[in-house]
Amino acid sequence: MLKEIDTATGLARNELWVGGSGAALGPLALANSQQVLFVGSAEPGRPGTVRLYRLPFEKDHPLPTTTLLSGGVTTSPGSVSPTAQTGSTLAAASAGTGSASQAYTEYHCHDLPVSRLRLSFDNQFLFSTGEDGSLCIFETQNVIGKGGSVGASSGPGGGTVGSREARSDSMTLGGGGANGSGLPFAEEILVTKSDLEEKNRLMNELKSKVDELTLHNEYQLRLKDLNYKEKIKEVSDKFTAELTQDRQRCGDLQSDKTEMENEYQKKMREMAATHRSEIQELKTTYEAKVEAEKARYAALEQARGEQNTRFEEESHLLVESHTQFLAEMTTEYEQKFAHEQELQAVCEQAKNELIATNEALKRSLEEDAELEVDELKSKYELKLSDEREATLRLKGENGIMKKKFSALQKDIEDQREEIRSLEEKGKELTENIRGLEKDIQGHKKEIREREETIQDKEKRIYDLKKKNQELEKFKFVLDYKIKELKRQIEPREQEIADMKTQIEEMDAELEQYHKSNAALDLMIGELRLKMDGMQKELSLQATQVALGKALVRQVQTDLLGCAQLLDNKKALKVAVMALNKKYEDGVTPDAKEPNSQAEYNRQREYLEKEVESLKRKIMKGMAISESELHRLQRENAILTTQVNELRREFHNVRMQTQEVRDAKYKSTLSIANSAVNKKLSVSTEVMRERKEKMREAEFQKEHILQLKARITELQKTLGGGLKFALSGSSNSSQHRQQQHRRPAPPAAQRLPPV
Repeated sequence: MLKEIDTATGLARNELWVGGSGAALGPLALANSQQVLFVGSAEPGRPGTVRLYRLPFEKDHPLPTTTLLSGGVTTSPGSVSPTAQTGSTLAAASAGTGSASQAYTEYHCHDLPVSRLRLSFDNQFLFSTGEDGSLCIFETQNVIGKGGSVGASSGPGGGTVGSREARSDSMTLGGGGANGSGLPFAEEILVTKSDLEEKNRLMNELKSKVDELTLHNEYQLRLKDLNYKEKIKEVSDKFTAELTQDRQRCGDLQSDKTEMENEYQKKMREMAATHRSEIQELKTTYEAKVEAEKARYAALEQARGEQNTRFEEESHLLVESHTQFLAEMTTEYEQKFAHEQELQAVCEQAKNELIATNEALKRSLEEDAELEVDELKSKYELKLSDEREATLRLKGENGIMKKKFSALQKDIEDQREEIRSLEEKGKELTENIRGLEKDIQGHKKEIREREETIQDKEKRIYDLKKKNQELEKFKFVLDYKIKELKRQIEPREQEIADMKTQIEEMDAELEQYHKSNAALDLMIGELRLKMDGMQKELSLQATQVALGKALVRQVQTDLLGCAQLLDNKKALKVAVMALNKKYEDGVTPDAKEPNSQAEYNRQREYLEKEVESLKRKIMKGMAISESELHRLQRENAILTTQVNELRREFHNVRMQTQEVRDAKYKSTLSIANSAVNKKLSVSTEVMRERKEKMREAEFQKEHILQLKARITELQKTLGGGLKFALSGSSNSSQHRQQQHRRPAPPAAQRLPPV
């Protein structure tokens, strides 16, 4: 329901019923002319629209028939059907008999209900906002002034002003209002005078800054050109001197080369003569030795034939006695063998269990060994690459000598092979004789040993059963200790991981400090260059001032001369004309001097301010870096002590676990020996364990040395960084050279894993 109330009487003139249209009305906006009313729809869950009503409301107006469009909008017969985006022209009637009916124009502008409606101060624009966050701007000048209808300037989601094409569309779509004229889109954007003044002021400031920067950059470029020209001269002089020295050195080396070639040729001739004489002597000696060996070989063959006949007789007798003894022994040992088979079946079960445990231990040992092998492989591959390069060099040098020496060596090797073949034949005969004698003694010893071993094994079986029971008790105790040790190790490992993260963070902080120190050095160097340039400019200005003073004195003297001629007008005129001609050429540059002087003064003030600000920044940075470096040193000392303590505890726990594993491993080996009844030597295992312990000890020593080196490097870098920051303002060029020689920052060198 809309009511039109007279403010003078306080009574309602007309009432307009809007409930039939199915829309709930929300915010209102009334024009200053009080002829147009704008109403926004506020029905939740439906798109927001803006309606335009003409005032005053028409009372007792006949209701037109309504029709439903495809978009769900009703229109009067005299209205124009709109499109989907711009809105629609509707006619609504009241439900009662005494209410007014009014034609209105409706525009769809938001996806959600309208929240606010406002008219501009000059009634030219209407602003509507919706709950979907969109802003629509309508141009209302034609509607309020001439009685036309309104045209939307943006769609449901838009908040921008429309173009001329959109304005033409709104004119056609919004033509179903009271007078049939649509409201065009707005093209103007409101900008206050203060914004324009601020922008102009910013433009002027930026232009002045650009001029200052261009002057500053030109000055810097001139200084750099001068410095680079001086450096080019120095470098060219240095390299010309080095070229002359290198040419002289090359001539000296060529002369030395010719002398060395002559000397080595003489030595090669002498060596060839000595080799020939030595080869002849060796031939004569080896021929005599070969003849002596042949005679001795004939004598040995005769002795071997006699010994063969004698040994054949003895072996025949031994075989007969041995067959009888074997028949007796087989009957005895068959009975024992059956008994041993029963024991073997029992032992095989125990053996299978032990094999499973041993395989698990073997896998763990193999994994550790593979890791060590990979580390050693990477280490020794580097050594191999270095050695290969060295060998390639040596091969190139020795290739020439080998070719000459190989011919002589082949002859010597041929003679040696003949001698070796003769010696090997003699050794084979002696070894056959000794082997037969050892076989006879071995058979006798085996018979005695087997009798003794049977008795020993029976005793051992009884002892091992007792030991097995004791070891099972000991195994239960050791398992409990291992679990407790594992519980103690886990928090220590977490602490070690936390310490590593802290060390990495400290490394990152140190990198930042080094970078800040380097940046400060560069700034100090630039400031020094600026100061040198300013001093040069000051010297130039001092010379200009001296010249100006001299000119002033000269002008004063000339004016005094003219003042003396005041009585004689003709002479005065001649003197004044002469002065004019004399100083006519020097007027224009003197006129420009004040501007240049002001420019120089402005540059000097700018540079002085910049130097003072940079000095303050440097002092602040130095104070901060000193405090941070002291803090890092304290934290580093605390961390090193904690790391050392944790490493000692970790080493002790590891040794305890190793001892427990050794005890378990020894117990399993003793059970396996008792079950299988074999003599296994434990010496190899002990040696292996000792080697592993030695490796661990060496690895721990290497870790300790690396950590000590790391601590010393950190201390050096921290101390060096502090000195670097303190002495940066005095000697920038020296610190640049030191910075080139200084090693990389400590963040690049990570601590090895514990």
